Amino acid sequence: MNAAEALQRLKEGNQRFQQNETLLFTKMQAELRAELAQAQTPFAIILGCADSRVPPELIFDQTLGDLFTVRIAGNVASPAAIASIEYAVAKLGTRLLVVLGHSSCGAVKATLDHLNEPLDLTPSLTALVNTISPAITKTQTLDQAIAANVTHSRQTLTSQSSLLASTSNLQIIGATYSLETGVVTFDE
Repeated sequence: MNAAEALQRLKEGNQRFQQNETLLFTKMQAELRAELAQAQTPFAIILGCADSRVPPELIFDQTLGDLFTVRIAGNVASPAAIASIEYAVAKLGTRLLVVLGHSSCGAVKATLDHLNEPLDLTPSLTALVNTISPAITKTQTLDQAIAANVTHSRQTLTSQSSLLASTSNLQIIGATYSLETGVVTFDE
């Protein structure tokens, strides 16, 4: 499946999700699990936030084996996330990569708050804030910062991975999920 077909499938799934007409649970059958135990062929990679309100399989109405999902707070392109994505591209042949941000992102909000008034953070939270902070400025609104963070993660993927930068038929796009409406807006 090429990137354009994969993107269309995600858009159709999000439409079903918005209209409460999801297929997810009707497709989870023993035969599917048995088939997937042999191999996986996900049609899209999603680099998304760990936020419990943003499960890619649900918001895109996809089932087992459809998405190669990498979730990390703030949808940042960490070395481990990049390695996982490289595996999906190189070994599984997946050709669509979506960096998925979302409204009210706590990691981006914490970074904005920290830029405006330094917070007392744990070393791990400091590392996360330091990863996000180059993408945003303290004068941005939260929505602007979320969009900038998605763009920054997209750029980091190709600047930190020669494999992702050199895979000619790989499409890397950004998207933002609205917690309020359920709509995913793609940056094509």
